[in-house]
Amino acid sequence: MLLALSSFITWRAFKRLEPDKPLPVALLLLPVPCFLSTLGPSQSLPATVGTFGIFYVSILAWTVAYRLSPWHPLAQFPGPKVCRVSKAVLAWQAYKGDLHRYVRGLHEAYGDMVRIGWYNRVTPGTPTSLVSIRDPIVHKSRRRVWDRAFSPATIRDHWKGHVMKRVGQLVDHFGRIAQQKERGGKAVVDLNNWMTSFTYDVMGDVTFGGGFEMMKAGGDRTGMTEALQGYNIMHAALAHIPWAHTYVRLLPLAAAAGKRFASIALAPLMTRITEGTQVKDLFWFVADEESPTPPSRATVKADGIMAVVAGSDTTATTLTAIWYFLLRNPIIMQLLEEEVDAHFADGIEQWGDEAMRKMSGMVRLNAIMSVRSPPSMNTEDLLELS
Repeated sequence: MLLALSSFITWRAFKRLEPDKPLPVALLLLPVPCFLSTLGPSQSLPATVGTFGIFYVSILAWTVAYRLSPWHPLAQFPGPKVCRVSKAVLAWQAYKGDLHRYVRGLHEAYGDMVRIGWYNRVTPGTPTSLVSIRDPIVHKSRRRVWDRAFSPATIRDHWKGHVMKRVGQLVDHFGRIAQQKERGGKAVVDLNNWMTSFTYDVMGDVTFGGGFEMMKAGGDRTGMTEALQGYNIMHAALAHIPWAHTYVRLLPLAAAAGKRFASIALAPLMTRITEGTQVKDLFWFVADEESPTPPSRATVKADGIMAVVAGSDTTATTLTAIWYFLLRNPIIMQLLEEEVDAHFADGIEQWGDEAMRKMSGMVRLNAIMSVRSPPSMNTEDLLELS
């Protein structure tokens, strides 16, 4: 009876406090069974192990019973029982890359509303980038810096030149490939590779003033994208079990992927920190050294990595998908070419307000970018187009 009561109280403490750091978890899981093992008729090793085992199994039993009970706040929503008990299934599906198919199957079986998990997925104990902040006051303060970095004036005066330079470089590469085909050669273009190289070069220029030069090298020679893929697989799985980050990152093999990507991505950032912030790139805004309370170096690193990943990998995915749909639909491709030729018969020599005005009036181009682009990240969010 005492064992059941103590396990219930411990479960309630976990449910209420949601501890994730090793010390509070150990204080909840170790002292109580240690004390209970001294109250039994035998203090032998098998009896002590049995007490610990029953205590832990009882905590799990209380957890499962509550999540399956009609008193749970989400009890009225349909869904498979295994997903009600744990998100380990979703973590496994995410690790395999089948989460989108699995979630779609759940919706086909249960309808529009399916109980599969929760919203808050902040990784415990790590420096937060802007996108992972949940505190509205802190978010507002950090958002102010990013708003300055991406104001219309900043984009026009600082980022536009970087983008146009890299667009020209990409067009030159495609031109050489086309010339190779015209000479009778075989031209095979890996659009995913080129879009990835293009977006990483753009974000390297915008964020750190340069540093990647993937298009010049013909692809990723640093291993950044491969490291990012490994990190994303691990993060996609652990995002469904946030508390596991605290312990998995202590494992050498699990931590290697994240450390490898961070070391590559942070190389230009560390160079930028050493050289200072004289150039008004994105780092100049994020570091916010003119502020009375500038962000910590850990925060700047987190935002720097977020900027590179958010602006390159996701954009490359979107651009590659757009190319895929255009190549699968040659009629749409032809209509888009006609629209571009009609608005820019002489090309684009100067990327100014006039060019932006023309682009805003290109119906097909804007429809392709805003309507027919799939989500750039695999999440449980659904996109339905008719």
